[in-house]
Amino acid sequence: MADLAAERATLAAERRALAAARESFAAERNSFAAERVGLSQRGKKETMDDSLVTLTPGVVKTITRQGSGPLPKTGQLAEISYLICLSNSTTVDLTGQKFTPTEEEPSLVQAFNLGDKRVPAFVNMAVASMRAGETAEVKSIGYYAFEKGMNDVPRDVNVNLEIYLIRFGDDKRTPIRNSTLLLFFAGFLLLLFLICGGSLPSTGLIHGLDQKAYL
Repeated sequence: MADLAAERATLAAERRALAAARESFAAERNSFAAERVGLSQRGKKETMDDSLVTLTPGVVKTITRQGSGPLPKTGQLAEISYLICLSNSTTVDLTGQKFTPTEEEPSLVQAFNLGDKRVPAFVNMAVASMRAGETAEVKSIGYYAFEKGMNDVPRDVNVNLEIYLIRFGDDKRTPIRNSTLLLFFAGFLLLLFLICGGSLPSTGLIHGLDQKAYL
């Protein structure tokens, strides 16, 4: 009888030890699961933080699709597809002229030299921070948008910009000779030739024929 009682006591102790081991394993499993959830949430937060960029106080960009490659440089020719919506729900182009999106033309496509002062500051800021293929949404206060008021845009109105940087690169547009300038100098030189009795004075004006102008 004593041996049977001792055996039962031993079995009970083993059962208690097994139950404790199970509880310890369950606690470790829960801890691991909680840690995995925490890492996942932290990763999502970091991803969200990476997509939100403050270009300057009052101008915030949210990346909706990452691009690739280097950032554009000032003076390079950038081609963008964009849509600007004012806080009063009016849509406009880069000059402030009203634009009505349609199914055939839901957005505008335009090329400009990065840093061009004729382009709203917040657009230049956005493009300077983008990589080719990137799409983003930019919110700007009026100071960096159409602060002086342009065409159909009220002064200091806040704006929302949806933009896609199609491509950018060095401006390789070929300079052409300004025909009006050439004709003017040719006529002037001919007049001098006639006045001087057929002898062209050495005035250095011939250099005017080499002047060029960009479109």
